[in-house]
Amino acid sequence: MKETATENFQRIFEAYKILSDENKRQIYDIYGMEGLNFGLELGPKLNKLEKIKEQLEKLRRMEEQKEMSAHFPLPTGTILANLSLPQYLNGDGIMG
Repeated sequence: MKETATENFQRIFEAYKILSDENKRQIYDIYGMEGLNFGLELGPKLNKLEKIKEQLEKLRRMEEQKEMSAHFPLPTGTILANLSLPQYLNGDGIMG
């Protein structure tokens, strides 16, 4: 029983250390416990949780666009046109 209580106290203490340190809490929110165990840190450009969320959202949108492009590729083809510069300069236009 004492062993179980000691283990529980240790887990609560570890959680408190993470939650009371804003930097550790943000790393935990993004990467989970593995991020803390591997010593991940927030870089100078991504030191705010909002900026990290923006980057993740941008990556998600790019991935969605990539999937859409795979299902609906842009049309490709060739258009041949016979244009006459004098005709265009005379005001007849391209179609005229």
